[in-house]
Amino acid sequence: MKGSLILFIFIFSNSLILVGQEEKTLYIPAEYDTIKESIMVSPSYHKLVKYPAQLDTILVDVTLREKSKILKENWRKTYSMKKKVDADSIPGVWVGVRDTNCISLNPEDCVYQIWVPESSEYDIKEYNTYLGAVWDGEIDAIVIQVPKIIEKQAERVERIFVPATYKTVEKYVLRKRGKRVTYKKKE
Repeated sequence: MKGSLILFIFIFSNSLILVGQEEKTLYIPAEYDTIKESIMVSPSYHKLVKYPAQLDTILVDVTLREKSKILKENWRKTYSMKKKVDADSIPGVWVGVRDTNCISLNPEDCVYQIWVPESSEYDIKEYNTYLGAVWDGEIDAIVIQVPKIIEKQAERVERIFVPATYKTVEKYVLRKRGKRVTYKKKE
């Protein structure tokens, strides 16, 4: 059994000792530190928030016609008649007219002819003469109510700061490396 190792395991304060026939090996474990670190998940930014305009409906009085007095104008029509110079030579046509009171047995006896000129024998002119005006009562005003949309608050955009978000993570960092120490057995 020469050359074979018989191992005994002893644990003394986180260390491992191997005991053999000829050598003694001591294992010292590595030492680690636990560090908590913040990692940025998302960076900070500015967000634009849009607020719509706030509207309201009100009733507005609209005057279609104001209250006023009625003004009555007085006019007089006058006519002037003058005989044309060439009134005797006015062209025209003969028109047959039937007499309704005729008692003759012959129907041709009841028809007589009338000269109808193509234009009048007189020049007739009409004149309007203004005589003045007088107040003649009042007209009431006409007012109606019409809905009107007004803006109580204008549309606006607000810039809001959104801070960065972080996550805390645990991280193990090697402080001291593990060792393996081998001793020769003292006899």
